[in-house]
Amino acid sequence: MRKVTIITEGSVSLGLGHVSRCLSLASLLRSRADICFITSSQADVTARIEAAGFEVISAGSTYHDAFRTLPKPDVVVIDKLSVDEALARWVRDDLKARLVIFGNTSSANRHANVVVNAIIGSNFRNERRLDADSGTLYLEGPRFVVLRDEFYEAERRYRYTGNLKRVLLLFGGSDPANLTCRTTQLLLASKRPLELTACVGALFQHLDELERLLAPASESGKSLHIVRDSAEVSRLMLGADFVLTSPGNALFETFALAVPSLAFFQNASQEMFSGFPMAHSQNELDRLESLMFAVYGDYRSFRATVDALEVGLGRNEIADALLEAAA
Repeated sequence: MRKVTIITEGSVSLGLGHVSRCLSLASLLRSRADICFITSSQADVTARIEAAGFEVISAGSTYHDAFRTLPKPDVVVIDKLSVDEALARWVRDDLKARLVIFGNTSSANRHANVVVNAIIGSNFRNERRLDADSGTLYLEGPRFVVLRDEFYEAERRYRYTGNLKRVLLLFGGSDPANLTCRTTQLLLASKRPLELTACVGALFQHLDELERLLAPASESGKSLHIVRDSAEVSRLMLGADFVLTSPGNALFETFALAVPSLAFFQNASQEMFSGFPMAHSQNELDRLESLMFAVYGDYRSFRATVDALEVGLGRNEIADALLEAAA
């Protein structure tokens, strides 16, 4: 069994996209490797990783300190914002481990054996290429998004009815921009008899505000159901006619299921999705209803766009490339 160490970070402000992706990757590799996580994130992130059945080491003052407490890894995966070149060089030259970096375009990539850029730097085009100068293998494009098993098991199972009534609001584990409450308020003002389900994560900070919208929803002839930290996201998505979310894991999950959706940027870092299908700025929230029905009303076009992206179909290529020369 290869020893794989995964460095990742998450928080209320950053969101949990990096952590969720790494947990999905770890689940995929579980039968082929011994896996340990290193993070400097707070206890709630550590608890999430431990709940998935993986060992977690606190980074302490530096990642180097954490590695001193572990057996020498065969593979190191780094999935965090702004990968430092010095850290990448140290992993490759001093630890002599195979280095795999996710979601990064900095000079650290030249020290990696494999770089997986599902969105950043890919221009949303699927490509597998080898950099002749550094020897780095690049796996690029939405094909290399890492999804959880439940989304592969339910792939393309959405059934279009032509009646947009049930809307799922799913803006990530923390939703720092509070898009859940903002979109709920906008949809409550609609003249349509909508059924809203708001799925919020454990780090969601605006639950009291959301619960105060329950009464207005009932008074307006609509319904609002609140779900907290669900472990059955695919079921919730397939039970909806439309999903509102943010660019990242949840958007890719809707694409895998073929559920019509729109995404709105939570923060500046998500603006890398500008130009990505169905992704919009918060400045366009005032057009929310018209945007939704434009997508839903032309489901055939939506489906063609989604199918062309091949979201998540390259996960086994990632696993093979990650472990390829770790013997």
